[in-house]
Amino acid sequence: MQENLRLYEGELIEKNLVKQNQVPYMVWWVKHFLSMGKPEEPMYADILEKEGREDLLMS
Repeated sequence: MQENLRLYEGELIEKNLVKQNQVPYMVWWVKHFLSMGKPEEPMYADILEKEGREDLLMS
């Protein structure tokens, strides 16, 4: 999984898919989502809310 996350991070940067300051968060978000067993969106949003996190940081 680590190698895939590095490739994902590289794609985000190389293709300028998100702002530079968002790259670490996007990589964290994917890793966290996968570690939770890929829950359905409403369930994952609840998990993030209980952790005091936003479901996606795009600003």
